[in-house]
Amino acid sequence: MIVTGVNKKVQAEYIEYVTDVNYTINKGGLHETTHLSLRLQRVYEFLDRLETAGLKVDRMELNLTGTNIGNAMEDKPITAAAISDYVGKNKERINLLFEKYPNKWGFIRNNFKSIINVTSRTNNQSRSWM
Repeated sequence: MIVTGVNKKVQAEYIEYVTDVNYTINKGGLHETTHLSLRLQRVYEFLDRLETAGLKVDRMELNLTGTNIGNAMEDKPITAAAISDYVGKNKERINLLFEKYPNKWGFIRNNFKSIINVTSRTNNQSRSWM
């Protein structure tokens, strides 16, 4: 049994340890159930955080930079370098999610340069240096 900080007990039979990175998480919405791998789920949540922070920065009428978006993130602020690094390392997953959900994250898709660069590179494929 685990005792949490809010005076609630969690019975051991309800604790599930998942170490498989391809484990499927069911995320229920009003009209859809999404089945994503754990890694895709994390990227999905990061894009949600970016979208929320981007809209917040836009409402405050600040420039849409990585620094401003990172500072506006709800849970815990992150640096512009961390955003660039995460986006760069997950560009294939980001583009896969953009294909799967064409109507989500419209603001950052069209306005945030780090995301625009990732999507335009994959649309143009790799550059040929001849």
